[in-house]
Amino acid sequence: MKRSELHQKLLEQKRRLLKGEHPDPGIVRDFILRSWERSAACGISMDNTETLTLDPGLLRHIQEHHQPLIQCTTEVLKHMFSGIRPFSSNMALANAEGITIAAFIPEGDGALMPYIAPGVLSSENIIGTNGIGTCLAEKRPVEIIGAEHYRRLGENWSCSAAPIFDEEQNIIAVLNVGQHREHYHAHTFGMVKAAAYAISEQMRLRSLLRRQESIIELLDEGILVIARNGIIRMMNRIAAHIMGLQAPETGKNIKALIGESSLPLFRELLETVVPVRDREGRFEFLTHGKACLYSVLPVADTDDVIFVFKESQKVRKLAVRMTGNRATYTFDDIIGRSPKLRKAISEAQAVAPRSSTVLLLGESGTGKELFAQSIHNAGEHASGPFITVNCGAIPRDLLESELFGYEYGAFTGASKSGKPGKFELASGGTIFLDEIGEMPLDAQVALLRLLQNGEVTRVGGSVSRKVDVRVIAATNRNLEHMMKEGTFREDLFYRLNVYPIVIPPLREREGDIRLLSEHFLKTFDRKLNKDVASMDEKVISSMEGYFWPGNVRELENVMERMVHLAKGQIISMTDVPEIITVKNEADRKNDDDATLEGHRHSAEAQHVRKMLLENGGNVRKTAEALGLSRPYVYSKMKSLGIDIAEVRRAAHQNELA
Repeated sequence: MKRSELHQKLLEQKRRLLKGEHPDPGIVRDFILRSWERSAACGISMDNTETLTLDPGLLRHIQEHHQPLIQCTTEVLKHMFSGIRPFSSNMALANAEGITIAAFIPEGDGALMPYIAPGVLSSENIIGTNGIGTCLAEKRPVEIIGAEHYRRLGENWSCSAAPIFDEEQNIIAVLNVGQHREHYHAHTFGMVKAAAYAISEQMRLRSLLRRQESIIELLDEGILVIARNGIIRMMNRIAAHIMGLQAPETGKNIKALIGESSLPLFRELLETVVPVRDREGRFEFLTHGKACLYSVLPVADTDDVIFVFKESQKVRKLAVRMTGNRATYTFDDIIGRSPKLRKAISEAQAVAPRSSTVLLLGESGTGKELFAQSIHNAGEHASGPFITVNCGAIPRDLLESELFGYEYGAFTGASKSGKPGKFELASGGTIFLDEIGEMPLDAQVALLRLLQNGEVTRVGGSVSRKVDVRVIAATNRNLEHMMKEGTFREDLFYRLNVYPIVIPPLREREGDIRLLSEHFLKTFDRKLNKDVASMDEKVISSMEGYFWPGNVRELENVMERMVHLAKGQIISMTDVPEIITVKNEADRKNDDDATLEGHRHSAEAQHVRKMLLENGGNVRKTAEALGLSRPYVYSKMKSLGIDIAEVRRAAHQNELA
């Protein structure tokens, strides 16, 4: 809808409101409608052009009270809005009562917005819907465009307003930028919100500085307050520790405490007039070098600059802990008594206390991550992070930067502060490289280099970083066959194949299907709040005769479905999925090897096709449901002779039916 059309429609909706009719919510935004109704309830006339202005003496008193806020706002606006054209930059600062306490009108601007002058009252109950008043009423950023203003006085203008908060998240002021309706620009709203946030932050920092050392010592970050001439005004103990000092030192020039190579960076940061947030850099101090995450905040109306920094490694460890990158399973959680499974567990327990690289081999769904977590928790890295990387789920062109990180400018869209990779985040712990067979050759080269020297070099960078990481890799593919095809590096294979462990498929784990079924029955009975106590023996027999191409993961999914479907306390054959009942155990045991392989192929094909149908022919969703990579599912479909076009037609027909 064109702006002019919308403007006319909004005018019509206001006329309906005056007649006592209900405006159309499809045209009038919900918060605008609420504001109009509040304005009408206050008896405000749409045609009123008067403004209420405070006595000059009272205004001066209010301005003096808010002088730090006005100074801070002036400084922020000077830097953020200096390039905006005059006709689009009528800016006002109002206090929490809606009184304009400062106006920022560019020189030569002949079109001034109404109620912009200091001392004017702009609260909603006085002049109706407007940027300042409605922002205060709604307690959030608002944009009022043209005829959305209640009074006709504001219909030729747009307002972008955002609240400014104190430390306790109370609104202390509103920043409003007015533009003529014809010159409205959507980007202004974002800039106003950013400016209000910056002002809130500056005011917070002023408060912190007033409290000085007693407050900054409570922070877990290094804090330095430095004058632009380099003199250190304030330093907390954490900053001193990071810099290798015995105690905080003030009154000295920062040049006396840092290495020559870091001087250019410090000079640049001391000259900045805009905040610098969450960058990473290496600082050379007198006794050592250290990688740090830092922010720089110039203090408005002073000659001071605040440096906030933390050791990068500590930040990453905290991030890993907070985001739940921890291993929760141990060997006690691995259920099964079959000889092949016990052999695999015994081998894993033997290698766990050492730092050797482990290669887990097994079909999809056999529990490779369960083994990896158990090895981690039984080893010397147990207190560190456990980072899982599915090499088949990350786009091939992004895998290297995900694993090893990247520096600023490494590629289009790269973060300005760069980004640590999974290996850096896993330092001090374990990285689990699942589906290692899906890793592209160029990433294999970088991984081999890391395994050889224990160092990471970010994409686009030249500095190597030491990492202490245990590597556990896993695959359901034949890596030796891939080496012959040239799709997996031979040298990397031998680096990873230090300690291979074969995890048996479920069909080869005699007796474990019953154990696992009983375990999952109890788990889902409790989780789904059912009252299912057991399974019919025919159900167990049928499940033990099934091939289980999806292994334990498939069994878990089947058990959850059967518990859902169970009508009474016992799961019966009517609850068993049709794919499992195709052949019973006796039939399978009488089959010769060739027929068994044919059944296996058929069962896999039925299973994969069924999952594709359930997901509407979407290969990505099917891969996620099966716990496989999308390339592997495409490969499996090809080997099983599944025509995706035919499956999608069938899925479409099912939807129509």
